Amino acid sequence: MDLQSKSFPKLFDFSTSPFVGACGVVNVNINVPTLGQMSISSRITGTSFYVNFQTPYSGKLLTNYGNNVYNPDVSHFPNLTALNTLISSIPDVSIISTNLTVPPGFTCNIQFASMDLPLINGFGIIKGTNVGWGYTLTGSYALTPIIPNQILSVNIKNLLVGPKKPYTLQLNGNTPQYSYPFNVIEVGIIINKNVQPLPPIQLSFKAGFNVTFTLFNPFVQHIVTVVDQLSSSSNISCTIKSNSTNWLYCETTRPIQTGVYNISVQNVYNSQSTMMTFTETYPLGTAFSYDSSDPQTIYIYGDFGANGQQNASVQLNQTNCNITSINQTSIICKLDVLPPKGLASVHISIDSYNFTRLNAILFTSGGGGGINSSDSQGSEESNPLKDCIVNTSNCFGHGQCDENGVCQCDTGFNPLDNCLTEFKNSTPIIDPTKPTTSFDIDGVDFKFEIVSVQELDLDESIVKELPSDIWQSTINSTLELTVAQYKLNTTNSTIVGPETEVTATISFSSLSRTVDFGLRQIVIDPNAIKLAVNISGWDFESNLSYLRVVFRTEINNDQSFAYDCEDYNVDSLSFDSLNTSLQYLRVIKGDAQFNGRFIDYSLANGRPTYSRVQLISLTPSSNDDDTSVATIGVLLSQCQECLLDPDFTPLLINKDESKSCDKKVNWRLIVGVVVGGTAAIALATATGLQIRRKRIERRFNAKMKSKLANMNKQ
Repeated sequence: MDLQSKSFPKLFDFSTSPFVGACGVVNVNINVPTLGQMSISSRITGTSFYVNFQTPYSGKLLTNYGNNVYNPDVSHFPNLTALNTLISSIPDVSIISTNLTVPPGFTCNIQFASMDLPLINGFGIIKGTNVGWGYTLTGSYALTPIIPNQILSVNIKNLLVGPKKPYTLQLNGNTPQYSYPFNVIEVGIIINKNVQPLPPIQLSFKAGFNVTFTLFNPFVQHIVTVVDQLSSSSNISCTIKSNSTNWLYCETTRPIQTGVYNISVQNVYNSQSTMMTFTETYPLGTAFSYDSSDPQTIYIYGDFGANGQQNASVQLNQTNCNITSINQTSIICKLDVLPPKGLASVHISIDSYNFTRLNAILFTSGGGGGINSSDSQGSEESNPLKDCIVNTSNCFGHGQCDENGVCQCDTGFNPLDNCLTEFKNSTPIIDPTKPTTSFDIDGVDFKFEIVSVQELDLDESIVKELPSDIWQSTINSTLELTVAQYKLNTTNSTIVGPETEVTATISFSSLSRTVDFGLRQIVIDPNAIKLAVNISGWDFESNLSYLRVVFRTEINNDQSFAYDCEDYNVDSLSFDSLNTSLQYLRVIKGDAQFNGRFIDYSLANGRPTYSRVQLISLTPSSNDDDTSVATIGVLLSQCQECLLDPDFTPLLINKDESKSCDKKVNWRLIVGVVVGGTAAIALATATGLQIRRKRIERRFNAKMKSKLANMNKQ
């Protein structure tokens, strides 16, 4: 009988009864997944039945009066009811209902593939022959058939982790003689991912990892491997140094870099993994300086590890700096020769870990082979006093040039621009919503505002940026001083952690002030605004990243003033002598000039260090064609407390109106008529000067773009 190719989608009960005179053999091939019960009966003694289910069958097979039932695959034959039958053997099935009696002296031949029983969270597998149909001893263990008589699932309750130990299992509740001792051991691994693990530890030439568990047996041999998820590097072995039932600590066999790693814990039976972020915390340089009387001796402060600072080295622009002193927080090294004038990058290597900070130190004077080793060779001997008088019109009439060529200004005039401008009595506009430096003089306004705080990587790419949009303020005023304190609201920020704090302080006084900033004293002009920005508790992505505070203001594309009938072009942005860092911001509006001064150093964890000021971008203003929006960035070291301190001063351009430019022009014309050729030369010279000034103005935008490009290359 072959029903394999037939389709009976609703068939539940199938019966067959061989008729009298049959050959004594009944073959049934059936493929009916929905079959619930199959009955086979025969009144003929000696008939053999061969039943073969082609698909798994969960129903019952009922036999009556037959003497044999055969099925080659017991997984297809799970249930058998044998009542009033003459069969002599019963196949391996999970449920038996029979009235057969056990022959006297019968012994079941039970065999096990292994007496070792590893458990994963209390569950294991027993394999063998004649192992039964399962049994449950309440509160102790449960045996459940997977394949009856061949494979049983074991669940042992309340088994504590520890070394391998004997555990007796009874296979059947009615036959206690079939009880066997197994060697049981818990081999499960469950990593506790609900608890924040201890961060990985940076060690000398290696790293340490802590892993916590809810299930772990330290009596089982485990191996731990570490794999970098970004670089897909080969497995790094992590040697287990200590462990217990809920944690382990291991150390890698070689150093690793900052990154996200997959930590895999495994034994021969089981494995689990978790992700961890490793961050190099050292070497980290936060402040760099040198003694002006001894520029060969370099001082570096930061974190250089608590592991003995092995194999330490320092380089400045790829030149070795010989270490004379080193500990966890400072390094002192000495160059063999005087460093050249200009910027120097610093590279530090300790315990096989590396740190680099580009443009970390500015040498203002240089030794042999420097950038400007001799500026006066081949030139005529200069006269500082004469040059000062010619170039500044003798301090623009508001002071006197001294023999060193320096303007000594009259009281109330600004020495920074050779006495051109006069300090202006004004009151700043204090904005309670944000720390904006703002003046309004006779309807002419000036603003300088904080845009954001950025974290940059070694390539100066932005790692993350915190907008400075919501501030809380407290403003206090006395007769001489107004102080506004601001705190950036970062409560709901997903960019920085809860420990990050950004504060700003704006102070204003109508009097001149001297304030301490690091080891220096800074003179603040009268009516100037001092802006201090403090950043603390920043969670850096790596020891190579650092901060940049971004400001924004509006500047003029072309600006000039007239003095003694001459036009003087004024650059809105003035850089240092090496064209590396922005020093002054000057904006002329009407008769008012607003000066911003940027100090080329900041405080990193209380120590002064070089701080470069960048022109990040210069874009046309949307308000008019005569102005541009300048975005300025102040670079800070990686520090737990960073402080910068620019100041801004309103000034009045005091024009000299005692001379008549018309008379001067007429005189030139008269001389031109009388002298002839000589006058032509003079007139050409005057015209050339005017053309040159116009060209200077036209070249302003190109020059700004060039400076911006050069700044970005530094």
